[in-house]
Amino acid sequence: MTNKERQQRRFERDRKKRSEKRMQKEKELCRYDKFISTDELMRCFYKCKKGVSWKKSIQKYELNLFQNLSELHKKLEMQIDISKGYVTFYICERGKRRKIQACHISERVVQKSFSENILTPMLEDTLIKNNCASQKGKGTSKALQYFEEDLKKAYRKYGRDFYVLQGDFHNYFASIPHDKLIAKLDRYFTDERTRWYYRKVINSFYEDGECIGLGLGSQICQNFAIFYANELDHTMERYGSYGRFNDDFYLIVKTKEQAKEILEKVKEIVEDLGLELNEKKTKIVKATHVITFLKTRFNLLENGEIIRRPYRKNITRERRKLKKLKIKLDNGEIEFNDVRTSYNSWRGLLKDKKCYKTKQNMDKLFNQLFIEDWRYSYEQAG
Repeated sequence: MTNKERQQRRFERDRKKRSEKRMQKEKELCRYDKFISTDELMRCFYKCKKGVSWKKSIQKYELNLFQNLSELHKKLEMQIDISKGYVTFYICERGKRRKIQACHISERVVQKSFSENILTPMLEDTLIKNNCASQKGKGTSKALQYFEEDLKKAYRKYGRDFYVLQGDFHNYFASIPHDKLIAKLDRYFTDERTRWYYRKVINSFYEDGECIGLGLGSQICQNFAIFYANELDHTMERYGSYGRFNDDFYLIVKTKEQAKEILEKVKEIVEDLGLELNEKKTKIVKATHVITFLKTRFNLLENGEIIRRPYRKNITRERRKLKKLKIKLDNGEIEFNDVRTSYNSWRGLLKDKKCYKTKQNMDKLFNQLFIEDWRYSYEQAG
């Protein structure tokens, strides 16, 4: 027996073991009966209503909660389609117009139960550590922390003589092909009822009359999105320190030539996935320059210290937002507590960034605009 034949046999044996292990895990964790049980649906309903309990649709659904959940359970048990379509609207976020497709509360409850009881237990172990979007215990702050750690690691190894390959998928959610996503999921799920459900959800989204893309606004689509580019994640990890947050990713390498070679491989993988790179945001940056990742600017100094600063456009956008909120407050459309909560939330994002003057100037603007409202609110509370 030749070495190639031995390697092939070993590969087939390992693949069979992985497949058996996956099937065993699916039997133990991913039970369709548990995901559609009324207890799980009720638990997920109370999670879904947090922060939106004031809506009429939520209150109306809760009036006959037990009856509604029982009907939902029966339909899912009989594999009857529960979709009621999507409410489509647009929001302007960070200067971009985004299409949001919100589903009915009953579908949201089922999707949350499916995500927590089937998708997450089965797929979370397949994700790399530095994939930080839409996962418990992770998020934007964790992704920034990992990126800073990778920069420090590269500095200890190369000094400041290294490069960062940054990439971005163009229109990521709207470009994910249904057939390829379903084929990837079918490798992990063998239960026909589970397959029936996620195929129904995926194929409910359309883009220009074609079965392509996922909607923004639901947890299940977020889980599909972080899983879909797994192939790219595992391939890039072989070449250096790598991380991804939804459609944004980075790779740290020693030379610019390496970065260019790897970029060509990235383009091949992305093309196989049916996606497209954003040419404007895909670039190779030297470590001596300011590197921007997730709207945060990183500056690596000669002594190895890393300074984080906020993205300038975010500051300008917040200043404009405060002035618009002032107009709404004067017109009686919102209350001062809403304004203060919004500003404090944005202000909290600056806590780990070196921007004392920015904080000072923004606080000054806030006080100038809202000092009288603040006093009035304080007097009313007193």
